[in-house]
This record gives sequence, C-alpha cells and structure tokens, in this order.
Amino acid sequence: MRQTLLLLMLLSSFGFHSAVLAQSVGNEWINPNQTYFRIPVSETGVYRLTQAFLASKGITGINPQRFQLFHRGKEQAIFVAGESDGSFDVGDYIDFYGRKNDGSQDSRLYRDPNFQLNKHYSLYTDTTAYMLTWTLDNTAGKRTIFTDIPTPPDDPQNPIVYETYQWKRELKVFNDRFTPGQNYPLGSSDKIYISQFDTGEGWSSRIYYG
Repeated sequence: MRQTLLLLMLLSSFGFHSAVLAQSVGNEWINPNQTYFRIPVSETGVYRLTQAFLASKGITGINPQRFQLFHRGKEQAIFVAGESDGSFDVGDYIDFYGRKNDGSQDSRLYRDPNFQLNKHYSLYTDTTAYMLTWTLDNTAGKRTIFTDIPTPPDDPQNPIVYETYQWKRELKVFNDRFTPGQNYPLGSSDKIYISQFDTGEGWSSRIYYG
C-alpha cells in the first residue's frame, strides 16, 4: 500500500513539473547555442551597425545572410548591405529601425493592468534592448529593402501637381511629473500607498489651475 501511494505521489509530482516546464515564459525565442549582442536603443530612429564596429566587438567571420535581430522576442526586419556574397566585408553594414522604450510592458506591475496611467512612457527607463545574433545553419534572417523614391519625369504637357499641404499626426507624451496614485486613509490625517502600482500612478504632466 505504501509503495503504491509513493508511486502515485511521484507520478503526480512529475506531471506537475512537466506542466510547469511546458508553460510559456517569454524567452522561447532564445537559442541557447547562439550568441546574442545587446544593442541599447534610447531614441527612435534608424541605426547602423558597420562591419568595423562589429569587428571591434569580436563579431567576425559571420555569413551576413544569417544575421538576425530580435526585440521583445520578435524578429525584426533589417537591411544588410553587401550580404549577397556571403561575406561581411569592410564597407558592409546593417541598418535597422529601432524604437525607444515605452510603457507597454509596465502594465504587469499594476494591481490591475487597466490602472496604468501612461502606456507611452516607461516608469523606469527610455532604453530598450535589440539583440543581434546569427543562425548556426543556413537559415536566412528577416530582411527589409530600402529603395529610393523615383523622381517622375518632367513632362511639359502634363506638369506635376504638387500638394500645398500635408497632414501629420504627432503624439505628445507628458512625463514631467510623477503622480503617486491612489492613497488610502489611515486614521485622521495619515494615508498609505500599497506596494503595487495603483490607479492613477505614473508619469504625467504638471497640474495646471485655470
């Protein structure tokens, strides 16, 4: 009877352990056999990694067709100049579009994700990380193509009509003041804040009085 009970306990424990291992933890994109080079990005824009720069970091002898770039677990499309010959030579480079950090991942810190005040500005840092790696087989990385916009021919019979204006959408993020969020009364004049981020807590603008 004791042996049967022990066997059932072991099987139950093994089943629970397997279920934990099978859960997604967010790092499934990482190949433990590959090397990853961390690239900090704090401003949104186009970034260039030259052959000389990567060589100074010890990244040499790589077939550029195997370069990959990841951000938050997703592969990003990159442009690799000079990769067609399978050799990353002097003058070759990698271009990619990088975005600075925002507050999209901070919602996990709140007591309720809907309480997050500012999803466009991080609670802690403007810097995020892009991870450059290269596959160990012949798998090609995700690519984008940069092309010049062709200039239309000058036709006197059909002159080009240029627009006199354009619409532009711009996001203004107010982040010059940190608001502590919800407080809870404690006695006649004291108040407390819970350790988790609460409703109304985060970066915002200053208070204006009309």
